[in-house]
Amino acid sequence: MRILYIIPDFGQASETFVEQLVFGLRDLGHEIVLAGNSIHPRHASDFEFHSLRLGMPSLFEEKLFAKIPAGIGRRLNAWRLRRALSRGKGELNRILKATQPDAIYLEYFSLGLSLSGALADFKGPKVAHCHGFDVTSALNGEGARSAVPSMIQAMSRFIVTSGHIRNRARILGVPESQITKVKLGVEVKGIQAVSWDARLKSNYIVSLGRLTSKKSPLTALFAFKTLADQFPSLRYKLIGDGALMPEIRRAIESLGLAGRVDLLGAMEHEAALKVLAGARLYIQHSATGVDGDQEGFGVSIAEASLLGIPVVSTFHNGIPEQVLDGETGFLVPEYAIDAFADRMRRFLETPELSQKLGNAGRERIASNYPVSRRVGEIEKLLQAN
Repeated sequence: MRILYIIPDFGQASETFVEQLVFGLRDLGHEIVLAGNSIHPRHASDFEFHSLRLGMPSLFEEKLFAKIPAGIGRRLNAWRLRRALSRGKGELNRILKATQPDAIYLEYFSLGLSLSGALADFKGPKVAHCHGFDVTSALNGEGARSAVPSMIQAMSRFIVTSGHIRNRARILGVPESQITKVKLGVEVKGIQAVSWDARLKSNYIVSLGRLTSKKSPLTALFAFKTLADQFPSLRYKLIGDGALMPEIRRAIESLGLAGRVDLLGAMEHEAALKVLAGARLYIQHSATGVDGDQEGFGVSIAEASLLGIPVVSTFHNGIPEQVLDGETGFLVPEYAIDAFADRMRRFLETPELSQKLGNAGRERIASNYPVSRRVGEIEKLLQAN
């Protein structure tokens, strides 16, 4: 089967689940053609790639034009939307004619909004993955929201990773009968979990992810400050980069944590996992971002659990489906700093609890989130009539 896989930027370090699916489908004998904004140079010779501009008119410009009086701004925004839809249809039709795929897989539902015209004309299976971003902040603009019904009508199936995202998709108008829940696959190739004796001697806790408001790294930093005096040798390693880096640097200074927090920046996936593997504890304070953005699936949380690392996170989106509170880790309400610090303290003070919940978390992720199962389930959807 020849599959057209539409993805904004193929090869991003933060999207390991994309490469897992693409290479997994190829290993099953399918031919994968990529289309999107860019492809990482390390994969340039691996796949046929076609340039395809994705995305709707910018939200900033939409709000700016809306302020123009006498209905002019509204007409400008309507014109910009029509132009985006026309361009998307033309570009995708060109690619479809050149590639002749049997099925289409769209990695981000919201980034396909401008492609709905061409998608509707394509007669083969069309599967769109709905991430947290797709059903929350990506639809803040009036133009994007207005394009949703056409997109829903154009697609065959919609994939979600959690019950929460399923419900958000239903609210948008996606029929329940067209939604399939497919859990992400998680693996830590080549990385071995350390022994419990070594882990319990570790002097650092860790977070891994982009420094954005939906990860709420500042909240985790404040929770670490609560414990800093009680555990004077404990360090906090943050792996990742993003818009909040300047704020985090200022907070480290103002909280008196200089020398206690290591900002490691963005790292290649394998290198990041090596740092992760040696941690005493994994923390991720996911929360609804200032723009309404939400997590879809905490990949780093699952990777930490697969390495047997105790996890402290939040009751946010699909995370309670990954981490069972009190059984495989601890969860607290969003922005509950004191409760978050308390759960961290319980793990740090009680080695046997860390080992018990860490082992339970590893078993849960290993049995419920294999990559091969996800690839197989998506293959079936792409082969459906």
